Amino acid sequence: MYKTYYKAKRFYPVTNINIQEKEKLEREKHILLRTLEARYRYLGKYDLGTLESIVDEYPDIESLTNFVILFEFYEHQYPGIGIEVLSKHVRDSLKMVKEHNIDLEYYMKNYGQ
Repeated sequence: MYKTYYKAKRFYPVTNINIQEKEKLEREKHILLRTLEARYRYLGKYDLGTLESIVDEYPDIESLTNFVILFEFYEHQYPGIGIEVLSKHVRDSLKMVKEHNIDLEYYMKNYGQ
């Protein structure tokens, strides 16, 4: 994810030093969307609207990467479950992991135990 993110970021350079905060946020969302597209959309898995809603909910590379890692983990654990159910499960899990200061890798290793 990070490698794709940094490539996309270089592809969309800042052209104005005095860029406004709103423009910075929009640029960042655009770059994050391109990062997700490289992973999902071109594989035909999810449509653009779905990816945009994920970026709206996870507006920085770290939170987006955590979402993707856990989403793909659950997608493997529960094949055939729809994106809405998986997304809710990921949201709830990320909230619990954060509240209890649990390492995401530790959580996934010990999932179900």
